[in-house]
Amino acid sequence: MSSSSNNNGQLVNALDARAQRYHNRALGQVLPNTQPGKRTRSKNQGNDQENQEPRQKRPTPDASQPGPSNRGTPEATIVAADFTKAVIIISDDQKFMQEVENDRVQVIERFETQIPQDCQDEGSWSRQGAEYPGIPLRKICKVDMEANGVDGGEVISSATQDTLALKNRFLDTVKRTIGRELFNREKHLNKEILENPDHPFWMYQDLSFFHSKLAGFSIMYMCLKDQVVAPPRFSYTPVNMFTKSAYNVWKNNAANKRFEELKKVSITGLKKTVCENPSGCVCNQRFAALYDDKATQFLYKADGLLNLKDYNPGESRLVMECSDACGCTINCPNRQLQREHNKALVVYHEDELRGFGLRAAEPIKKGQLITHYAGVIHTISKEDHKNRQISYDAELTMFSKRLVIASDTVGNVARFLGHACSPSAVFMEIYSRKSEEEIVVPQIGVYALKDIKIGEAVTISYWKKDDLRKQKGVTQVRCGCKFGCKSWIK
Repeated sequence: MSSSSNNNGQLVNALDARAQRYHNRALGQVLPNTQPGKRTRSKNQGNDQENQEPRQKRPTPDASQPGPSNRGTPEATIVAADFTKAVIIISDDQKFMQEVENDRVQVIERFETQIPQDCQDEGSWSRQGAEYPGIPLRKICKVDMEANGVDGGEVISSATQDTLALKNRFLDTVKRTIGRELFNREKHLNKEILENPDHPFWMYQDLSFFHSKLAGFSIMYMCLKDQVVAPPRFSYTPVNMFTKSAYNVWKNNAANKRFEELKKVSITGLKKTVCENPSGCVCNQRFAALYDDKATQFLYKADGLLNLKDYNPGESRLVMECSDACGCTINCPNRQLQREHNKALVVYHEDELRGFGLRAAEPIKKGQLITHYAGVIHTISKEDHKNRQISYDAELTMFSKRLVIASDTVGNVARFLGHACSPSAVFMEIYSRKSEEEIVVPQIGVYALKDIKIGEAVTISYWKKDDLRKQKGVTQVRCGCKFGCKSWIK
């Protein structure tokens, strides 16, 4: 197995020889003369200190407790979620499963991030400590390579080279704020990291690789501090999933009707979209029929950026994307979420107060769709709130006020969005489905309110200022979104 000879050779060599284990970045092939053994995965374990995930104004989920995917069914079978399905529902009700499951809908008893099929979970080295969902416990080591050889391949793939280039640009940008020693530790690795395969640094690398693989775009986890804290622990999902109760609430919503089933509205005065088939686009008529008196419609421009000219943080808002009813293709500018144009991001440990936040790993333009908020769609009820940190709930004010997207133990990179008094991004609900035959899965997009440079924080405002003023008898804390901020939040 060869290694890269460019400036990133330090990382490659560390993985190749001195760390005495091989990172699974390019070990998709089965090693010669070895037979894959059975893999058993225990329930999440680890002490409270290992599981701490400090977040500004958000309590830490206890990862050792049943999450939203397995609440009440601790022995439920884990079946790999098929993220190509239009709808995924979490339920252990066998009758319900038989009734609703089809080629577009999958029902699973319990969700936990699975290790990608082309990544090994074999080898003689085993990580000590807490188990992380979707991350191999065992790794291929130097001794395995010496004993079995390798069937060709490269340690660093072209995709990983691109990721390293993004990482290096990000580190160059934040170098002044972290100091030379921490910069060199992250970029070139030091003796402590190289000689200790159990160093938290390697778990950050694992999360970066496997979550990027699931997401389909680059995600990097970093803690550029003298004392590296335990990385966040949760199950990664690139799509929203329903609980059974949430699905039953949502399935009969008018939003799921075919366009021809909706009440016809006058097309006079409706805004024009940038659909590649303007004469056939029905998005504005659909919006008028479903939401006209409830929200402001935001439209994409021809370049795919959202037009934020009429943006008012106090108003309800919704983005309407095209479906097959419009007669356009997947390349239509009005199908941004469907094309998954996500930007490279860094999950960055800011400080003890704010915990982990998001930073841009590449330039982001104003109006650009950065990512979407993924998790499990729940109903708002006492039963659904049980054993769940509701501070990770994102409200669906337009689709249904009875539903929320929860990312406390199951979510994507957007769960790390921090609060700011002057945010760089905003939540907007997105109506999006490729086919009229599919149920609309409620979505929340994260759009840039301004140009965001490499290394800058991607933030939203957790609360409207008017809502904060109305709160009485609520304990408030300092915002701390930036140095010198004197605002208070609940």
